[in-house]
Amino acid sequence: MAKCPVCGQAIADPKAAARARANVERLRAAERKLHERQIAEVRTRAAREAKEAASLARRNAEKQAREKLELERRKHRADVEAAAAKAQAAEQQRTSREVEVMQRQVADYQRRLERMSADERGDVGEAEILEALRRAFPYDKIDRLGKKRGSADIRHQVFERGKACGVIVYECKNVQQWSNAHVDQARKSRGLHRATYGVLVSNVFPKSAKYLCFVRDVPVVHPAIVTSVVRCLREALVVLAGTAGTAADRERRADKLLQYVKGEDFKRYMIAIADAAEDLRAIQAKERQDHQRVWEKQSTAFEQLEAAHVKIETRVQAIVAGPSLAALPDAAAS
Repeated sequence: MAKCPVCGQAIADPKAAARARANVERLRAAERKLHERQIAEVRTRAAREAKEAASLARRNAEKQAREKLELERRKHRADVEAAAAKAQAAEQQRTSREVEVMQRQVADYQRRLERMSADERGDVGEAEILEALRRAFPYDKIDRLGKKRGSADIRHQVFERGKACGVIVYECKNVQQWSNAHVDQARKSRGLHRATYGVLVSNVFPKSAKYLCFVRDVPVVHPAIVTSVVRCLREALVVLAGTAGTAADRERRADKLLQYVKGEDFKRYMIAIADAAEDLRAIQAKERQDHQRVWEKQSTAFEQLEAAHVKIETRVQAIVAGPSLAALPDAAAS
């Protein structure tokens, strides 16, 4: 007789045992499914919690990294500002010392000038300017005319590849006060010698002018930059006397070059050159006292001179080449 698989009692119905076993199997299958579902839910919850924990950890790490980076930036900015302030203070002290030295030198030069007559000062200026022009333009004919030859102190005949291109005359004034009569004299000298340009080289200028200006079409130039200005005027004469293009085209390019010389862009670079030249003279005078320190300052002054010359000559060559001024790059932007 069959027995119940659960309680072990005898079962009169032989099919009842089979039904009981089937019920047991169904119960066990249901338990297994419930167990598997519970395991899947636990795994899903664990995975979600792990993902949320990882995201939170990443956000915390990113926040800490940003805070650390910002702290480092602030520290770097503070270090840079402190270094800049220290450098500025040192530069101000150095500049103040240099200004004091130059002021003493200027006062000394002024006392010396006051003991010289106007003619003596003019003679010294002419000799220096004559030598500077001859060094700058060794293939041109440059002569000192002297008092007995009438108007003009120096006559400069421009030659390019053996061809005479024109004449520039110079009136040299090393005086203590500006006078418009000097401009009249330069204009008179220009007409007397049939020169294209008459240059007034002067150590004093009209009110509010410095180093370079034009007074009634006469360039008034400081001795420190006379060769730089004359280099452009000479280039205009070479263009006019050249053979490239038509006469009208050559005249147009020469006129544009002259307009550039009269403009603020050219004047700004000339002032930079003159300032550097004046600084260089002061530095050279001080060299006897402290050679090593002065050598570094000389290098800086020469670099400023060279940089300004390169920019000007690049601009001049671009003008001479022929395009309109509107097509040329702005030298101030460079």
